[in-house]
Amino acid sequence: MRKLHHSVLSPRPSLLPLACAKSSCAELRSHLYLALDIGYLDQETFSRLHAMTEELSRILGGLGASVEKQKG
Repeated sequence: MRKLHHSVLSPRPSLLPLACAKSSCAELRSHLYLALDIGYLDQETFSRLHAMTEELSRILGGLGASVEKQKG
């Protein structure tokens, strides 16, 4: 049986903190949807916070791409 390189299944070890942060950001977005659905957030607050999580996710993705590019 052929072994897969670790990067096929997960990011490089140096990128694990960024991958964890990006996953946490996605989890936060799901919590925002739940908070909106059960009435803890109004639509305006939800929209503002959701936009912030999307921006953060893009920043983390860009940072990860930059680190990956530098490491070659």
